[in-house]
Amino acid sequence: MLIDVAISGDRNVIKKEAEKILKYKDLIIEIQRMWNVETNVIPVIIGATGTISKSLRKHVSNTPGKREVKDQQKTAILGTAHILRKVKGKGNGKVIPLQARCGQTVGRGIALLSHDRGTKMG
Repeated sequence: MLIDVAISGDRNVIKKEAEKILKYKDLIIEIQRMWNVETNVIPVIIGATGTISKSLRKHVSNTPGKREVKDQQKTAILGTAHILRKVKGKGNGKVIPLQARCGQTVGRGIALLSHDRGTKMG
């Protein structure tokens, strides 16, 4: 099982999903040939504002363990909000803290390692 996670622009979610499937097609064939195991790719593509494809829930249900799509969407939205706040804060030298759970992954594998419980999203 190959899992590829990406956060893209909302308009490119379906296109990115198709790209990820095609990207790993040769690798999947090679893995199946070399090790004689069934392999598939699970593209987890979420738009910057939480947009998902119709097939994402099906793909996520094929992964072991309990995975909630809404948690992944929340992470994408929090990451987008963090980027926007960081850019907005550059003018006055402030970066507004982002409320998130420890260990959440945002964007391209960037983990949020701490959080501020006093900050509310507004």
